[in-house]
Amino acid sequence: MSAEIKPTGNGHYAITGELGFDTVSALYPGPFTGESGVQLDLSGVTHTDSAGLALLVQWAHDAHRRDVKIGFSNIPGQLAAMIKVAELETVFGL
Repeated sequence: MSAEIKPTGNGHYAITGELGFDTVSALYPGPFTGESGVQLDLSGVTHTDSAGLALLVQWAHDAHRRDVKIGFSNIPGQLAAMIKVAELETVFGL
């Protein structure tokens, strides 16, 4: 099980792999250093659990605290369902 953040240019990043209890700590603090805006493409996420959702919420919080605009795209269905259950649609633009 692994996950990775890959820069794709101009503040865009692709998140790939499994966002779970065993992988999220390696992805924190995230891609916010020196960025004024960050767009995270989640199309490469193959599996997630509550730890993965917590990581994304923390990234959103950190971005807000640093006055960095953050966007999430291509949110997988499993993750979108967890976002809706947690009533976090506005955080993720759903």
